[in-house]
Amino acid sequence: FYFCTSRQMIFDQHVLEMHMNSADYFHFQTLHRPLPLPVLENFLFGQHELKADYFSLKDAPHVCFFSERMIKVFLFGKLSVAPQFILRNIDVKVTFEGPAIVHFSVKTVFGEMRMIKTLLPVAPFKLYVESRWWAESTVPR
Repeated sequence: FYFCTSRQMIFDQHVLEMHMNSADYFHFQTLHRPLPLPVLENFLFGQHELKADYFSLKDAPHVCFFSERMIKVFLFGKLSVAPQFILRNIDVKVTFEGPAIVHFSVKTVFGEMRMIKTLLPVAPFKLYVESRWWAESTVPR
């Protein structure tokens, strides 16, 4: 894996909010509907399939797992544009290690990318968030 980038942000939310939103199907389908890519987010939208697992680690109840698969991509929210063979090869897994450490794994046809996101409360309902991305050598730079 090689280091890709890091980003620091401030969010106006409670430290538990990101963790709690993972269980909220409606939140995910609306907030994460635009693809998170500059410019493309204005006209490409996704429909997601979600699964959450809160109880598989009996000795670590603070850890939960979340998986997401994009099942459709729409142009302007109407016309389906991404073939299934592309969407089937994108696999996103998220591990919440308590409310403040989040691990992302995004597997694509090019290889795997990983992100670690940390959330630090700095004031009531204010979080300092840092994200760091790595990618396998097969992922284009």
